[in-house]
Amino acid sequence: LKRFRKKYGIWKARGQHHTVESIHPMVNAIKARFPNQGVRDLRHTLRLEYRALVSEDVISRHNHEHDREGVRNRLARVFVRHLYDSAAVNECWAFDQHDKWRRFGLYLHVGLEAYSGRVLWLKIWWTNRNPRLVCSYFLDAIEKCGCECCVRDAVGCCSFIFCDVVMPLITQSDRGSENHGIANAQTDLRHALDRDLGDTLQHKWRSKNRNIKPEIFWSRVRRGWAPGFEEVLQRGFDAEIYDETVPWQRMVFFYVFIPWLQLELDQFATRVNLSRKRADKRIGRSRAAPEYIFRRPQKYGSPEMKVDVTGAEAAIAGARQAYAPPSHSVFDLVEPEFREILDDAYADLGQPVVNIETCWNVYCGLKA
Repeated sequence: LKRFRKKYGIWKARGQHHTVESIHPMVNAIKARFPNQGVRDLRHTLRLEYRALVSEDVISRHNHEHDREGVRNRLARVFVRHLYDSAAVNECWAFDQHDKWRRFGLYLHVGLEAYSGRVLWLKIWWTNRNPRLVCSYFLDAIEKCGCECCVRDAVGCCSFIFCDVVMPLITQSDRGSENHGIANAQTDLRHALDRDLGDTLQHKWRSKNRNIKPEIFWSRVRRGWAPGFEEVLQRGFDAEIYDETVPWQRMVFFYVFIPWLQLELDQFATRVNLSRKRADKRIGRSRAAPEYIFRRPQKYGSPEMKVDVTGAEAAIAGARQAYAPPSHSVFDLVEPEFREILDDAYADLGQPVVNIETCWNVYCGLKA
């Protein structure tokens, strides 16, 4: 294996010979977006965004040299341990909304597979209180998420077949009318596939602070992802170049910022899904990346309780039409007529790339 890596130039951490000085520009660029990232998160970000495999020792030395205050702040945190029991992969999908950016008019929503911790969706929009919108996230996840099943032939050989459409045994959320769409769609689909369920509700309602998995995830978002972007958003508000009380300015803001922030959230979700967990003797499942446990639970010694809905496209389409009709206005980023005007204005600007450095410049260009 070492000879092949040398032949094709595929080096691991030791072979890439990174030093504190060589990773400094990359870490600075990452810190502009994620100022609070520690050693492990920095290592995963370098691997996924820069294809740089760097040892934790090198990153730790870099942080102690260039981010001493950040190291002290991270060491001072006090963690409170909570227990959460999950029997198997796809036994439960948990979801929750996040309103900490309400002052910007932006709202987040997440769905997690509780056993593996895989992020099923991580969305930002101008609302998270509409049950049609929230239900559409759930139905999209059912159609996109799958797993690999081991099928043995007559001689006992095992082959893996990708199952395109799966859903959980049960869903879980806080109490709230915005979650009724998922609760109803989950229950209707489960009843359509299993008549023995009778009239039972296939959704668990959790009281405040009892929907633990999403709460832990939001803590990670607030600590590791949000601060850099929040500072950029606040900068525009403080400079008074955006007035959220003016409807047309609000639509320009949504047009520029929501698609860009969604791309950033997608990258964050991918990094979470493809990163191994820290070793912990208190956790019974494998510490492999959540994506791998979710796709091939048998390989990692994990049980599975998926509901295979392959071939039930009509039932899913019926649930979508009933609880998340695509024609509803909640799915419009901005008003369609105003969207055409903004598209033309964006083309006149030369369709500049929106990122953490250019976002407010693009907004001001469209506003002018």
